[in-house]
Amino acid sequence: MHMLTKTLFTVVVIVALFLIACARERRRERSLREWVARRPGSWLFWPFTSAEHPELPIGELIERLTGHLPLGLASAMLVRQGDGDVWWVEYRATPSTNSSSKWFTLMVRQCTDHAAAELYERELQRTAPTGTTLTHDSWVCQRHHGLITVKLLEAQLLGHASTATPRVEGDHAEGMRLSF
Repeated sequence: MHMLTKTLFTVVVIVALFLIACARERRRERSLREWVARRPGSWLFWPFTSAEHPELPIGELIERLTGHLPLGLASAMLVRQGDGDVWWVEYRATPSTNSSSKWFTLMVRQCTDHAAAELYERELQRTAPTGTTLTHDSWVCQRHHGLITVKLLEAQLLGHASTATPRVEGDHAEGMRLSF
């Protein structure tokens, strides 16, 4: 009887943890959908598949930045700005069989040409940790730890006017603000 009680308790704890995780993920999805609804020119793709968006070479960009293909994609956000689209794509960097998978968000922007992309990357690198930015052709990427959140989006996107030259303000600990 004691063994059955332990087993039942373990099952209840596992189910409770699963339900808590599901509730947190639903809350995150809802907050992202509300953020998109308030901002014309923004779209949330939940779930995201690279096959549905062949214009975005996400697998190749992640492989060039990290040395390996993403092990999974979750959701993505597209935000249209005056001087170009900014994609935010969540990807898994460790197998899901691990006790804790590592997830990252890749910010991706396509510039008008390679020279503009290199200039944009240099501006990002002034406050970004080493190895978190990449330029490939006219694409510029920046890796962020964790999944897409409203806090990340607002720290990166809100309040930006469109100009050709990006400026980086703030420091990495506070989150950086890109002004265009």
